[in-house]
Amino acid sequence: NANAGLAVSVEYGAAVVELGKTVRVSHMEGQYVFMNHAHPHVFRSRHDPTMLLAVDLGLRTGISLFDNNGCLVRFEHLHLESREELKDTATKILNDWGSISHIAIEGGDPPLLEAWQHHGPVILRVQPEEWRNDLLTEAERRTGESSKAASQTLAQRVLLEHGNGMQYELSADLAESILLGVHVTRRLGWGTVRDPAIVRSSY
Repeated sequence: NANAGLAVSVEYGAAVVELGKTVRVSHMEGQYVFMNHAHPHVFRSRHDPTMLLAVDLGLRTGISLFDNNGCLVRFEHLHLESREELKDTATKILNDWGSISHIAIEGGDPPLLEAWQHHGPVILRVQPEEWRNDLLTEAERRTGESSKAASQTLAQRVLLEHGNGMQYELSADLAESILLGVHVTRRLGWGTVRDPAIVRSSY
């Protein structure tokens, strides 16, 4: 329950789990998030009109929107100058991009994180190792360079699948936000479960 690092305070509350039901637990930067659709206090039903916004945290960042079928429906690369500009942009996106029920965030800069912590959406903090271990092969994540290259290739495949064959030049930040969204929607059980999540047959 304590803060990360040298424990000096309690930051996270206790979680009560009803035994006897299948509950998948995902460790997300110090917090255990219970991926259980039947739990009314954590996630709504996958059939509700809910959406996930995946954010690669930073001033130069990528954001990707996924529907509750696990499909990529919108994405954008942002290049901002200040925390204040990020806060204003985040507020506009959350107001304009539809019914966002979850925000998945990779990155831990507290001042920047505050920009996305609006009342309403469930915030899921995700370490980069989590989605890389889920979506990249051991060879692909061997080095930073290979991980970046594989991420851009796989994100392009997601875009081709969900965007009716559309090609788009993806920055590393945007590619990582897309893969973050794929990973989290899989963990939430949104859409068809596939293994592997992204087909590599064409490269």
